[in-house]
Amino acid sequence: MKKSKIIAFFATVAAVCLIGAITACKPDEPGPGPSPNPPPAGSVSVTFVCANQEKTVTVEKGKTVSAADFPEYVVLGWQTESGTSFDFNSPLTASIKLIADCYSKGLEVEDGAVVYYGGTGTAVIIPSEIEGEKITAIGKNVFYENLEMYDKIVSVSVAEGITRIDDRAFNGLEAVETV
Repeated sequence: MKKSKIIAFFATVAAVCLIGAITACKPDEPGPGPSPNPPPAGSVSVTFVCANQEKTVTVEKGKTVSAADFPEYVVLGWQTESGTSFDFNSPLTASIKLIADCYSKGLEVEDGAVVYYGGTGTAVIIPSEIEGEKITAIGKNVFYENLEMYDKIVSVSVAEGITRIDDRAFNGLEAVETV
């Protein structure tokens, strides 16, 4: 990343912090619904969306489906596009897109601050809470010490409730496109 882009990136982050306007960010909006190729007769498609990833499976109509696995993320639940919780015990009658309520694996939290990201996902999602601990801050050099990933991360989504971002919190993020 060029020096001017780095300066512009950190100036933008600093401006957001200074005015206290940190708002909930969502990962990149998923692409259009299920693939344009309809499922075979008697089947439906289920598209699972988590962070910047989509997985589509075909299921026999009237059967149930199991949640797709996204190993880079902790999935708390699945919702339909209309925002209702999805019941995996219900038989499927039509194709559907399910959106994960998820956050990145590999986040380390101390005293309410994310202090390290050791995950492998390129779309990092920082939630408002992990295992009962409320997250209110992002610490220094959170991403920089993850030498395998810091230059591959393309987005960082921050949950509502993060009120402090420390100096150099995003240090080393060379490929980041959105925060």
